[in-house]
Amino acid sequence: MFERLFNQPLHVWRQATLVFESGWSLPALGIALLLALLLVGVTLARREARATHRWTIGALQGIALAALLVMLWRPALQVEQMRPGENTVAWLLDGSRSMGIADIDGATRREAVLAALDDPALLDEAVFTPEFHVVGRSAGDAARLLDGPARLPDDIEGSAVGSALDSLLGTVDGRGLAAVVLVGDGASTEPAPDADWWNALAAAGVPVHTIGVGEVERLGDIELADVQLPERTPAGATVTARLGIAHPIGTGRVRLRIERGRTLLHAEDILLDEGASFTRRAVRFVSDDPGLAQLRFALSADAPDAHPANDAQDRLLLVDERRRRILYVEGEPRWEFKFMRRAVHDDPQLEIVSLLRTSANKFYRQGVRDADELADGFPASRAELFAYDAVVIGSLAAAELDLQQQAALRDFVSVRGGSLLMLAGRSGLADGGWARSAVAPALPVTLDTRLDARTFRRERVALQPTRQGLRREWLSLDTTGAPERGPVAASLAAWAGLPPVADRQSVGRPKPGAVVLLETADGEPAWVTQRYGLGSSHVFGTGGTWRWQMGLPVEDQRHERFWSDALWHLVAERPERLRIDVPVAVIRDGSAQSLGVVARDERFEPLDADALTLEVLAPDGTRAALAASADAAAPGRFELAVPSEAAGPWTLQASASPAGEAQAASPVSAGARWLVEPDTAEDFDRLQHRELLQRIAATTGGGYLPIERIGELPALLARDNAAATRQARLPLWNMPILFLLILLAKGCEWAARLRWKRL
Repeated sequence: MFERLFNQPLHVWRQATLVFESGWSLPALGIALLLALLLVGVTLARREARATHRWTIGALQGIALAALLVMLWRPALQVEQMRPGENTVAWLLDGSRSMGIADIDGATRREAVLAALDDPALLDEAVFTPEFHVVGRSAGDAARLLDGPARLPDDIEGSAVGSALDSLLGTVDGRGLAAVVLVGDGASTEPAPDADWWNALAAAGVPVHTIGVGEVERLGDIELADVQLPERTPAGATVTARLGIAHPIGTGRVRLRIERGRTLLHAEDILLDEGASFTRRAVRFVSDDPGLAQLRFALSADAPDAHPANDAQDRLLLVDERRRRILYVEGEPRWEFKFMRRAVHDDPQLEIVSLLRTSANKFYRQGVRDADELADGFPASRAELFAYDAVVIGSLAAAELDLQQQAALRDFVSVRGGSLLMLAGRSGLADGGWARSAVAPALPVTLDTRLDARTFRRERVALQPTRQGLRREWLSLDTTGAPERGPVAASLAAWAGLPPVADRQSVGRPKPGAVVLLETADGEPAWVTQRYGLGSSHVFGTGGTWRWQMGLPVEDQRHERFWSDALWHLVAERPERLRIDVPVAVIRDGSAQSLGVVARDERFEPLDADALTLEVLAPDGTRAALAASADAAAPGRFELAVPSEAAGPWTLQASASPAGEAQAASPVSAGARWLVEPDTAEDFDRLQHRELLQRIAATTGGGYLPIERIGELPALLARDNAAATRQARLPLWNMPILFLLILLAKGCEWAARLRWKRL
C-alpha cells in the first residue's frame, strides 16, 4: 500500500535523499505556500459567512494548494541504483550427505531446498544474476559453478563451510559480488573457525545471508556425541570414561555397552538428565589385557532410534604394564600409614614406596626395588626424587629435610610436574614448620607461621564434598551403580554414610588459585588443591581416614575406593619427558593429523634441538619416518602433520636422546594413537547449526532465515548488499497521494458549499 501511494517502497525512502528537480529550494516552497494561504485567507475574509465555515474552506483550499505546489517543485528520490546484469548473488548450496535427512514434513533437506528455489521471485535476474555453487568437503567444490539448483549433488561426503566461503569471498575484487546466500544445515566437517577467520569474513565486506535447513530440536534420535578417555592405563586398572549424550527431552534412560572386540568389558543403565537434551556422565570400567585396545562404546534405548549410525563410537586405549610409583614418607608409625598401603595393596599397577622414620636417622623402607633405593632416607638429589610419579608427606617435620631436599620437593611439583600431597599429623603442616620451608610456595594454602603452632587435634569430625568436589569423579564414593539417583545425589549419600575421621588439623587459608574439594561438617576446609607450575599440590586436613575402614562392614569398599581413586588422581596427569599431544582422537573427515611433541631433557628443561625424528605406523602395517620441526615460539615443542587417509588405528612413536645425557643412557620414548574413520562426520551432530548460521549472517551484515521464510529473502537482498550502484533520481511529482489529496480536498469543499448553499 505504501508503495502504491508514494511510488517507491518504504526501504527505498529510508535510504534515499529527497531532492527537487525544479531547482527551487525547500524554503522557497514554504514561502510560496504561505503566500498562497495568505491569498486564500484574504479572499475568504471579504465574504459573509460563519467563522467555522471560513476556516473549513480555507483549510481544504490550503491542502489542495500545498499538493499542487509540491507537484510544481517536482520532488524526486536520489538513490544508488543497481543495473541488471552488473551484480551477482552467489548461492552456496550444501550438497553434503546430511542434506539427505528427512526431517522437513517428511521431505529431505535437499528436497526442501529445491522446492523452495522453484519460486521465480527468488532467482529473478532483473536485478541480480544468480550463480550456484556447492558446499563440499573442500574449497574446490565451491569454486565449481553449477548449471542450476537442480544440479546440486547429493552424495558429497563432508561440508567445508569455512573453506567454501573463503573461496567465494576471495573473488570479490574480480566481479560484482553483491551478496552470498548460504543454504544448508550449517554442519561443517572442518575444525571450528578461529578468530582470524571471523575477522577476515567481516573484512570481506560482502553480506552473507543464511538460510537454515533442518530441525533445531532433537526428535527421535539418541546420539553418543562424545567419548573422552585417557591415552593409556595400566592393565586391570579402573578407567573413567566421560560421555556426552544428546537425546530428546524426556528420554529417561539408555543402556551403555563397552566392548573390546567380542569381549564385553562393562554394561550399565545411564539415567539421562530430566528436562534437558544433553547429558554428561562419567562411567567407570576395568581395563582388559595389556596392548592397544580398540574399545566400542554403544548406546541402546527401548524406543526406535531414527539415526542408529551415531549411537556408537570407537576409541583407542593403550593398556600398558608400567607401574606408577608413589613415595610415601611418614615421620612416625600411625594407623593411616598402614591402612593407606592396605587400600591399594591389590592394585598391580600402583606401587607405594614407603619411608617410615622410626628414630633419628633410621628409616623403615617398604616397596623398594633394590637395596640402594632410599638407603639414606629421603632422596638427596632431584634426579632420584624425579623418578617418582607422586609424593605423599605424612606427619613429618620440615626440619627432617635439608634446604636442598626441600627445594627439590618444590621443583618436583613445578618443574617435574608431579603431585604432592601433605597429610595432617602431629608434625605435619603448620605444626611441622612447613609454613617456613622452601616447599611453602608450592602449597595451596597459607599455613600458620608461628613456632608454637598447635593445629592438630584428636577430634572426630565428618567430611563432606564441596560443590567443586562433587564435580570430581575421583571423589565420588558411590559403589551402588543405581541409575535412579543422579551422580550428585549418589555421591552425597555415599559420603553421608561414612563414619567421622579420627582427627583433624587446620589447613590454613586457601590461596587465591586454590580449590576446596572436601570440608568438615562445620565448614572448615579439609582437602585443598591447586596447580603449581607443571604439577599440582594438595593438603588433606586429617590423618584419620582409617576409622572409615574400622567402622564400616568388611564388604564396604568406600575406604579402598577413596584412596585408590585419590592416589590414581595424583599420578594421572604426571607429564612425561617426551609427550605427544593428539588434538583429535578420531579423524572423521580429513587427510592429516596435526600433532605437537613436547620434549625435555633429564633436568626437565626444554630440549634444545632443531628437529625430532618420529615413526608412524599405518593401519596396514607400513612404517614411515617423519620429521617434526621445532616451534620457535615455544622452546621444547615440535610440530608435524601426519598424512592419515587409510581407515583404522594409527600409531606415532617418538624417541629422543636429550642433549647432555651420557651416550649409554637409554633414550626416552613416547607414543600416540588415533583412529581414522573416513566419511562418518555427517552421521554426528545432525541438527541444524542455527547458531553458526546466525553468527555468520550477523558478522557480515546479512540476515538469517529458516527455510520456511525464504520468501523474505528478496527484501533482505535489496536492503543488505554490496552491489555496484549508479546514482538515479526517481520522480515523485506524480505520486498518487498528491492527486488523492487534491481530489479529496476539492471534493470536500464542494460538498461543504453545497450543504451550506453558498456555491
